[in-house]
Amino acid sequence: MGNFDDLLTTSVSRYDPRTADFIAESKANRQLCYEYLEQAALGVAETGGAYQQFLDVQSRFERYTAGNALLIMAQNPKAQQLGSYGYWRDQGIYIQRGEK
Repeated sequence: MGNFDDLLTTSVSRYDPRTADFIAESKANRQLCYEYLEQAALGVAETGGAYQQFLDVQSRFERYTAGNALLIMAQNPKAQQLGSYGYWRDQGIYIQRGEK
């Protein structure tokens, strides 16, 4: 009988360019979100009106983190409800192509 210890201790890693591309894109998106968050936080800290707007957004999205509320405020401060395409379809609301 042979020694099978090598089979148990050696890992096989296969290079998949799609996985590497996905990881790189995820890191870039995360960095972009951090930059948006920093800009939004600085904007909220500048005036009382901006801070009040942030509090209004945070109150509508109470289960969201402060960071996510800042990102919502930066994109659409009047947003009332968020959902994916599938969520809205399940609600019987159809989104036109290209609409956000």
